[in-house]
Amino acid sequence: LVSPDDEIRLAALATLTSHPIDEEIRIIVSEYLEHPDVQFQAAAASAMVRAGDLVTMMKALIILQRLLFSKSPEDAALGIRALGETGDERFWVNLKPILKSPRADLRLAAMRSMEKMIQMGEVQEHLDLLSSLLHDPVREIRSLVIRILSRVRSGRSMSLLIEALGDVSP
Repeated sequence: LVSPDDEIRLAALATLTSHPIDEEIRIIVSEYLEHPDVQFQAAAASAMVRAGDLVTMMKALIILQRLLFSKSPEDAALGIRALGETGDERFWVNLKPILKSPRADLRLAAMRSMEKMIQMGEVQEHLDLLSSLLHDPVREIRSLVIRILSRVRSGRSMSLLIEALGDVSP
């Protein structure tokens, strides 16, 4: 986290989103919320949503919200990925409007994030949204829908899964 190399620091921040953070590291990571480079802010925000105190978590959420609603497609995609890195299923609702975007790159980023967020057996409320993406023109989006549907054990999800597997689209 204190390396002079930007790539090493970004990789270290990305790693911290999936590991517990002690107080000393939390202080260092929280400083990256103020970094001039938005990539550092996004990486730190993902980690701080998972491990920050209330004040730091709020700062992190504001950064993620700003990125998600950015006019820049690159910043929006960064925010979508960072939101997915939190692994927090509560935020899937923030991806719903993006999954209806005409931009395939943003829909794909949102599906990748949703796939990270949604854990086994917790998908029932997402079935309507997933069913609307079964025939998305982007193959990887359809693949991610299948991966998520395969985690759900219900009659409706099984019929959606059979429908998706029967799709012969390229």
